Amino acid sequence: MAHIQTNGLDARSISSIRDFIGYSSKLKFKIANLTGAKIQREIYYQNIVHHIFNFHSFKYIPFAVSAAANYSLLYVIYRVVREGRPDRIAELGAGQSSLFLDSLRDVETFSALTVEHDPAWNGFVSARVRHETRCHELEDISFRGQIAKGYPSAALDSFDADVLIVDGPIGTARYSRWGAGPIIERMVGREFVVIFDDAERSGEQETISEVLDMLRENKVEFFIKCIFGYSFQFIIMTQKYKHLQFI
Repeated sequence: MAHIQTNGLDARSISSIRDFIGYSSKLKFKIANLTGAKIQREIYYQNIVHHIFNFHSFKYIPFAVSAAANYSLLYVIYRVVREGRPDRIAELGAGQSSLFLDSLRDVETFSALTVEHDPAWNGFVSARVRHETRCHELEDISFRGQIAKGYPSAALDSFDADVLIVDGPIGTARYSRWGAGPIIERMVGREFVVIFDDAERSGEQETISEVLDMLRENKVEFFIKCIFGYSFQFIIMTQKYKHLQFI
């Protein structure tokens, strides 16, 4: 069984999860672009995130521009860390979120792991964080009958994440970030949160759809939450973390 929560979207028009992450969400996102709501919501989350940084006196300054993590993603990560209290957080793709996780470890106790495929970028980020980073070449990943480039499942060996942030590798038009599928499949049987960034894009939606089907087939009861600022975050959570529907 799946449970839906939305933020900034009309829940009455959502007939199914597939409709939500397919045509319905695309249309709503186009409307948000045309009306300026997308930028307005990003500024809304920017104000919250800056308040968070001032409150905790974080020295790290977020640069939520270009391909970097946007403010709504940083907001989601903060709420999941502070209110979910996970023990282990893994992220696929290094960047602003890695630096943010490093700062959050000053106010919450958890282990973090960052997985990246670009050696130069991995070196840049790893020099600026205290947690472990792992650099893995992208491989052909098979999931649900399709093959696409992604991080190998072994990238998270010996690290049983409670939270998985899917923000890498670079998005593609089809089967984007497909390698997250087998990693999430290995999480079945325990409690978890998965955060997909850039979920407004068709490639990410294909991956999310297959992940949700895989969870249903494994009889996993899950809850979802959708938030958007400049980009769209799709959050999947199991029973232990169901209160995060209301962040």
